[in-house]
Amino acid sequence: MVTVLDVQDLRTYLPTKKGIVKAVDGVSFHIDEGEIIGIAGESGCGKTETMLSIVQLIQPPGKIMSGRVIIDDEDILQLKANSPGMRSVRGRKMSFIFTDPKTSLNPTLAIGRQITEVLETHLDMDKQAARERTVELLDMVGVPDAGARMDDRPFQFSNGMRQRVMIAMALACNPMVVITDEPTNVADITTKSQLLELMKGLVSGLNTSLIITTQNLGMLTRYARRVYVMYAGRIVESGPTTVVFNNPCHPYTLGLLRSVPRLGVNKSIKKLNPLLGFTPDLIDMPPHCAFLPRCTYKTERCEREPWPDMRPVGEDHQIRCYVDLREIP
Repeated sequence: MVTVLDVQDLRTYLPTKKGIVKAVDGVSFHIDEGEIIGIAGESGCGKTETMLSIVQLIQPPGKIMSGRVIIDDEDILQLKANSPGMRSVRGRKMSFIFTDPKTSLNPTLAIGRQITEVLETHLDMDKQAARERTVELLDMVGVPDAGARMDDRPFQFSNGMRQRVMIAMALACNPMVVITDEPTNVADITTKSQLLELMKGLVSGLNTSLIITTQNLGMLTRYARRVYVMYAGRIVESGPTTVVFNNPCHPYTLGLLRSVPRLGVNKSIKKLNPLLGFTPDLIDMPPHCAFLPRCTYKTERCEREPWPDMRPVGEDHQIRCYVDLREIP
């Protein structure tokens, strides 16, 4: 497999009056050509900040402290965030589908103009060619009567249709990687499934790689080939999705999976099994494992030694933990 995006030891810190928030603290992962991967974890674990760091959209006073983001054999963190080179990378090689299309689209511009602008800027298309391509894109993502509707404003579309417009915009330049941040949060349950199937089919047809960041583990089970589980700004478990979710080796991953409601699996289960406790204060991180206060499998070693590095527990399967749940009776 050809690796199209390689993120190495990425660190993004956010200075505040109370101290420095280590939002992304040494994150490394990769994605191969045509692959779909998932980034999972609770709110505040660092998923979104990681994705924004990759495309250099971190807002001041936040700052990318170190790391490498390699795409097409180029470390794009060496480019200035607002440079023409970085803007070209964002539109041509990578694109981003944000959570809420209502706030991501320009409310004053027709949706067609917002897409033609991308094509004219990054592919140097003339206005007529860009307009024709925009109609094709809107039709491809399932916007009815695309030719007529491209002159409508965002408020004239439902949330589901607005997200289809965002997908069309993201795929306009046939990017190598598409990043999504909770892409179906604002859609109803039926529309969620339709949007995910749409994205899966489109990236497969274009051989584009897709990163899905979400709290929805069921979504990743269905669509992602590999998954990275994040906690407190770090990846704590990674591997093939079926392996990680069927045989989790990190206590945090197990806690996430146990808290997911299941119908028809075991009728004796009368209540949910929530993950107890709270996420740590990223300003005042403990010297040991950040999950230790919530962990039911902690040992004396966990309290005594620093948070370990990732270690292999199987083929392409790694955890950041001294304990391997498979070894516990």
